[in-house]
Amino acid sequence: FVLDQVGAITVQVRATGILSTMPIDEGKSVPWGTNIGPGVMAAYHQHLLSRRFDARIDGDNNTVCYDDYVPM
Repeated sequence: FVLDQVGAITVQVRATGILSTMPIDEGKSVPWGTNIGPGVMAAYHQHLLSRRFDARIDGDNNTVCYDDYVPM
């Protein structure tokens, strides 16, 4: 969390890592993963982050944003 001089709170989260791959028959596809090469599939997965906070930094007129994620 970063609280700046105008009272804004900024949160930045990044997900990095290595794909979890597995062999698959060439030409076959499955609904729970994507083919990333001949005979190689990477399963879909997600990173979840949940934060709970009660910030009344400038009264009751604060805003909450909700992001809905979709597969890339």
